[in-house]
Amino acid sequence: MRLLSVVVCCLLSLVAFTQNKKNTVAKPVATKTVSKPATKGYEIEVQVTPYKNTWVYLGCYYGKFKNLVDSAFVDMNGRGVFRGNTKLPGGIYFFVTPQRSILFEFLMDTVQQMRMVADSARPDDVAITGSKENTLFLEYTKFLAVKVPVINKLQ
Repeated sequence: MRLLSVVVCCLLSLVAFTQNKKNTVAKPVATKTVSKPATKGYEIEVQVTPYKNTWVYLGCYYGKFKNLVDSAFVDMNGRGVFRGNTKLPGGIYFFVTPQRSILFEFLMDTVQQMRMVADSARPDDVAITGSKENTLFLEYTKFLAVKVPVINKLQ
């Protein structure tokens, strides 16, 4: 009973407080329309030499595990598309060859529409367009490729 009276008192004071405020209408705020990507999911175009008429895979790290996320069939020109209706979780992903080995890594963030061109003979020369973060990530991995052997030799 006591709880009910406390709740009623709170509601009455809330109603009285809101009635004392002036009824004003907020000025409309000028908004800028921003075009959003047409797709809500992900679309990653790949062109990988020398693979033709075969399946390639997209994987991600989950703790200490490596999981396959998607597969794509590359045509006779080595082109394929990983596509899904929902966005992938952010993180470090990797491209998997038909032999099930990791060819290169890349970042997945909010931008999930990109194009990748790679050659299995030169896995350090991957080109990713459509994602500024991956451009920076590739520069960082190239930097590490030069510095890590020097550090290991000094140790």
